[in-house]
Amino acid sequence: MEELKRKRATLFRCLETVKESLELLKENAIPAYEKSLKDSVIKRFEYTIDNFWKFIKLYLTEHEKIDLHISSPKGILKEAVTNNIITTDEFKFLEQALNARNLTSHIYREEISLNILENIPVYYKNMLDILKRLTL
Repeated sequence: MEELKRKRATLFRCLETVKESLELLKENAIPAYEKSLKDSVIKRFEYTIDNFWKFIKLYLTEHEKIDLHISSPKGILKEAVTNNIITTDEFKFLEQALNARNLTSHIYREEISLNILENIPVYYKNMLDILKRLTL
């Protein structure tokens, strides 16, 4: 259970870094820094969604005592739906976030990145809401 608490605290810190970078991007009026700030938001989103699904996996095994034989992020999230940890709608949003994360790490095209960037505030809010709901 201690590892689960540590992972939860780490995930809250990850989410805080996403929030900070989103706020900096919104507040910054210096065009020379805009691209770097956008890249920062995307990078922070990438490591946050990775930490999120890994936390859900640990939550299922440690808190819910489920013996998992799944290792893929989407498989873990489907198992979370099956065990009423997240809703089907939350799964759809998280699946979209995982797909976005895969696009950012495998293909760099500015128009794709900008589209993903627009959705990161929603991804952030939904991950935070789920994490707050999952008490230990």
